[in-house]
Amino acid sequence: MKEIIKVKSSIGKIGKYLREISVVVIGVAITLSASYWLTSRSEKKDLALYLEAIKMELEENIRVLENTNETIIKPGLNYRNYLMSNDKKSLNPDSLKYYMYSTGAIHDASSIMFRTSAFEMLKTSGNMRLVDNKELLISLWNTYSFFGFIMRHFDNVSDMKMEELKKYSFQYSIQPTDEDMLKNPPLYDIHVNFPIPLAMQNSYNAAKMLIHDTLSKFK
Repeated sequence: MKEIIKVKSSIGKIGKYLREISVVVIGVAITLSASYWLTSRSEKKDLALYLEAIKMELEENIRVLENTNETIIKPGLNYRNYLMSNDKKSLNPDSLKYYMYSTGAIHDASSIMFRTSAFEMLKTSGNMRLVDNKELLISLWNTYSFFGFIMRHFDNVSDMKMEELKKYSFQYSIQPTDEDMLKNPPLYDIHVNFPIPLAMQNSYNAAKMLIHDTLSKFK
């Protein structure tokens, strides 16, 4: 009898122990689930904020592109059209001086100043893995990578301008004569023989298309 009571007591203690363990395990599971839910909810909220910031950044970069087109690309295209529509003998010194003023400035990568901080913040936050829309993610990478290409393009064009200006011995502090201008129209090779303005216009159109395509994926 005593042995039976002892066995029952042991079984009771084991049952009690298992119940206590079960309560602890369930409590931990609930705590972890709640913590995961809160973390997931917080991460999704942060991701939404990052994406909204990137959307605004891309819209601002459209304005940057438009300004670049008006102040840098279009003047270069106008000068190219002027040179292409006239032979060197019929060029006008005053017109050349005007175009020299509007196209002779050295515009390197710092001239365009794309906004990229919002995308950089998303990359470093670790929340990029939460983006479910993979098409959007790929489009973002392509667009921001193209911004880097355009800025390198601007640097290359600036170097070419510098070399051609040196070739003609033009200095900003020295005003070239009419004879100099007619003999060697400033930046002629860049605008006619190496149609840089057309390449820059193509880059502008491609960047604008990429941005609009990326923005459409936010919807």
